[in-house]
Amino acid sequence: MHSRRLSKKLFRLYYGNSISRVSIYVVAFALVLVLGGFMGLNLSGSIFKGETDDGQIVGRIGEHSILPTTDVEWIYEFSNCKHVQYDFGAKNYVGYTAKELEEQIKNCKVEELNAETATIRVKIDEYCPLHYLLMYVDTDFLCVFRTDSKTYISKVVYEIEFDMTNFDEAMLEQLKNGIVFDTLDAINSYLESVET
Repeated sequence: MHSRRLSKKLFRLYYGNSISRVSIYVVAFALVLVLGGFMGLNLSGSIFKGETDDGQIVGRIGEHSILPTTDVEWIYEFSNCKHVQYDFGAKNYVGYTAKELEEQIKNCKVEELNAETATIRVKIDEYCPLHYLLMYVDTDFLCVFRTDSKTYISKVVYEIEFDMTNFDEAMLEQLKNGIVFDTLDAINSYLESVET
């Protein structure tokens, strides 16, 4: 008998009556909902913390930056030949502001930058990739330079072995500054005319 009473007491202590058990479940469920909602708001807040409605980065209030979806137009002006070339795309500058672009790219001017479009003008002190530059650079070779169409940096593309005694002093001076040609055939014709 004694053990039976003890079992009933333990049973009641452990399980309680059905009303209090339901109450505990309701309170626990409500607590889980409140905590879950609070955590969800904090989580979504941290995910979207870096953006506002128009896609502008919050950490840079008032400053737009290039987004992956921004239509970017690049205008390259070549000062040596006065030609202009256009290119499109964000390239490796996603996340850059106008100030950062102008600091990063030499002779760069950002004319427009918002979430949808950007226009960036870059002046390059070279001939454009359509030209070849024949130069004498104190070697036994004449060097043919051409501006790379991707990097816009002038590089030696050919070295031509040539008898420099064929050039008079004025021609040699001109070659030290570089003579521009539109084709390699034009360079060959020029050198043939010097040899004759």
